[in-house]
Amino acid sequence: MATVIYLFTYDILLSLLPPIPSVAHFKTNHTASVSAFYTCHRQVTATDKVLRYFRRQYPRSSVYLFNDAGAPFVRYLARKYRAHYVYHPVHTVSTSAGKYWNSSDKAWVYVSDLLHTAVDSQSDWIILLEDDTLVLNRISTWDLHFDMNGVNPDRYQYGNEDFFWYRVVQKHIHDSNASYSVHWGYNGCGGTVFRGSFLRRLAANVTRLKQQVETFARLSLVQEGLKSMPSDQLLSFLVQINGGSMGTNQHYLEPWWGHALLSYASGDAEILHGDKSTYSFCNKIKRCSYLTVWSRAANGLSCF
Repeated sequence: MATVIYLFTYDILLSLLPPIPSVAHFKTNHTASVSAFYTCHRQVTATDKVLRYFRRQYPRSSVYLFNDAGAPFVRYLARKYRAHYVYHPVHTVSTSAGKYWNSSDKAWVYVSDLLHTAVDSQSDWIILLEDDTLVLNRISTWDLHFDMNGVNPDRYQYGNEDFFWYRVVQKHIHDSNASYSVHWGYNGCGGTVFRGSFLRRLAANVTRLKQQVETFARLSLVQEGLKSMPSDQLLSFLVQINGGSMGTNQHYLEPWWGHALLSYASGDAEILHGDKSTYSFCNKIKRCSYLTVWSRAANGLSCF
């Protein structure tokens, strides 16, 4: 019950926050192109809000909207916000608590959509949008120093030795290339920004990348016995196993952080992850039931 009260109190407070005016950060490179990759399903109100916020900052940038066998109305949102639209007739995401898949074939649909976004747009940067991700300001691309820029630093998080990510995935990366400097963190939740040229390099060898997705599925679904594999860890695995860099975007914001309101009010925040104020009532209740699962059995997931 306490969890339900917290969620609805948080949603009410977040919904009362007005959109902040665009702030031109000193280090923003206005010549760098930014495109959006977004896979949605049935949260139509949230999809509308996410696209509206992105278009405020990037009225002419490319948006690639992939409907994962969801609401037909999404096609009209694609037209409204001038997005490239693809409808997948088979639902691939296996849970409602984020983007998870129970097979490598389903995961590959998502990965190939991301690669298509990078190749077709030819943008310098690709931001991963989700139903709870808002772009509050133009992204300071000069402050993006990695191939994968997200919420977590590229370092080991003490106390997480038993999590699947550290115990299995990192060991596999190190065993595959002992000379490779092991990355301890992972990113890949909503608001992560990818270097476009790095994704296009991955797309140049689709056969190898698909084999790597199958490897991650074997590690998680077979070896570890998980029911599904999370998108953030899969994307981080693909970045790291291919020698990519990963680290923190300093202008990224989670609303439950202690400095969240100050960062929001000052205009320093550019990407907000965790806005569930427009989620439907049924999905909020479902999310409550998943909280315990996330904290105990999601193998170190910090992005949800």
